[in-house]
Amino acid sequence: MAAFRQWLILTRNGNQNRNQLFSHDSHRGRAFLCALTLGALIAAAALLAAAGCATPGPSGADRTPEKLAAQVERAMGGRRALRKIHFLQFEIIVQAQGREALRRTHLWDLKTGNYRLEGKRQGVPYVALFNVRTRQGQAFEGLRPAPAQNPAQLLGEAYAIYLHDTFWLLGALNLRQSGVQLEDAGMQTVAGRPAPALRVRFDPAADPTPGLIWTFLIDPVTHLPVAWSFIQTDQPGAAPSVYLWTEYRPLGKLTLPTRFEQQGAARTVVIDQLYTPSNVTPNVFSAVNEPAHEKVKPQRMKRQ
Repeated sequence: MAAFRQWLILTRNGNQNRNQLFSHDSHRGRAFLCALTLGALIAAAALLAAAGCATPGPSGADRTPEKLAAQVERAMGGRRALRKIHFLQFEIIVQAQGREALRRTHLWDLKTGNYRLEGKRQGVPYVALFNVRTRQGQAFEGLRPAPAQNPAQLLGEAYAIYLHDTFWLLGALNLRQSGVQLEDAGMQTVAGRPAPALRVRFDPAADPTPGLIWTFLIDPVTHLPVAWSFIQTDQPGAAPSVYLWTEYRPLGKLTLPTRFEQQGAARTVVIDQLYTPSNVTPNVFSAVNEPAHEKVKPQRMKRQ
């Protein structure tokens, strides 16, 4: 919980001085991934609509939260495509005021639940090797990694980070899972365009971001989210934090968000080095010094 609250400080308030989370010179992916920007999505939707090929979403009495969630899931490729993935690797980066405030590296075996999380904690390198189903594992810290002094605390933080970071990447694919409460929030305006809004709450046992209520704003033609916002449950009258989903990338049959830009603030959340390794070093989930895969030069995303 402490780790999550510090992430919230970074993404909501830009307080870089309390960054206790990760930064890592990561192991890089090899696949060439094509960036799909929000501008390209809007242009494509306009062309489809002009050609009479668009399939608008339900509106008015025909629009239900369940239909909206199902459309989003289909537009992003569906959970069946996600279940076919064996290994998933990505980095999550927070940029504030033009500077990198946080970086974490994830490697996940979706078949077994084994997980490797790397970064920095209070400026000290950190590696957590654990299983997301059992929550058992090992935690190491230091330039020459040694067993953590308080492994239970670090593993608890690592599990909370796993839930939080994968929610930014995959949350829109999980809107119809158990423990999720959906509400039609009507039509809202984002970037000058009307969009159906889907409010999302979680049961406490299923909540990846404790204390927050989310609203997804959905393109009525592509059915992909164009933005989301969140408010804290204990501050219902506060202005929401709004992030535009400005880039997507294909991952197999999935279409996943990779760039979120906060409206009215100089903060950006970036998903980088997103790919599915065909194989990984056998001991990567048990040996702290085992490299996950070879490093490659980070790929730059083109903006439109």
